[in-house]
Amino acid sequence: MPRLHKLFLASFLAVKVLCEGVDSKAGIGAAWKSKLEIEFTKCAVEEPANCTVQEPIVIELLDQLVYKGGKKGEEIYDVFYGAAKKSFTRKFFEMEFLGEKCADEGINAATGSAIALPTPKKPGEEAESLKLEFMGGASLKGNYVNRESEKEEKAGELSFAASPASIEGEIKLELEGKNKFGAE
Repeated sequence: MPRLHKLFLASFLAVKVLCEGVDSKAGIGAAWKSKLEIEFTKCAVEEPANCTVQEPIVIELLDQLVYKGGKKGEEIYDVFYGAAKKSFTRKFFEMEFLGEKCADEGINAATGSAIALPTPKKPGEEAESLKLEFMGGASLKGNYVNRESEKEEKAGELSFAASPASIEGEIKLELEGKNKFGAE
């Protein structure tokens, strides 16, 4: 069963939200596609002060593995995007801010996609666990073919309330039994 092992941090230009309680479910899919659901609890708004968020924050994502430069055999990246739309540039998740001192009080959506560095990341490597690292402000960006539409799309750029956004943290997923993670 997949598990989230480390804090997943969502930080935005003027808003910083840290969540300690995290649960996840993943479904490994064929043709370079999988699903991931992350539920965040025990969240605190660091900036702006005197704000809170409605919990739980649930993020439903699709993902696709892509080659770093788009060529077979290169290092593999993992593009995550909102499950509601099958495009790298649509709604990523929603977060509701509570409190009269919150500049963004109400429901706000993040749009775009995030790219994680997986381990293992080389074609042909296999492992009993998969680590996904999100790089925060130094996040990866690029143009990749979306396997849903077979069109090249911009990936790795998030925005929240029309400001650049990023995700920082690490997820570790494990499979039961003798199944292993890997890609060709």
